[in-house]
Amino acid sequence: MLTTLSTGTGHRVVLLAADSTHSLRASVHADEAAGGDGEPVPLIPAGEGLFALSLQDGSGRETRWLKVEDDIGHVVLTIPEAVSIPRTQVGGSVLSAAADGGKRTVRAIARRLGVRRPRR
Repeated sequence: MLTTLSTGTGHRVVLLAADSTHSLRASVHADEAAGGDGEPVPLIPAGEGLFALSLQDGSGRETRWLKVEDDIGHVVLTIPEAVSIPRTQVGGSVLSAAADGGKRTVRAIARRLGVRRPRR
């Protein structure tokens, strides 16, 4: 687990590094035991050995544990507190301002993650 970014009210993006790229599955859980199936979350490839997961906390309570499994076994990871993405004076995020030259790439990643612009 690398980090968690807060991209809006009740919405987080988790960045995960993994050696295995085949047959990985992920689910989020409200308790550390991670019993049962949990809520499945798609793993989106975001680079070599890097995956992104988009979490929406619509129930009002944050999911705190991520269960990642493959054909061999599983691991339960604590999802760290989300880091807020700061906003610039013109309303964009610092990340989008830094990636000004690669806006097309940033938009494509955001679309794949299902990130939506916050309502003003």
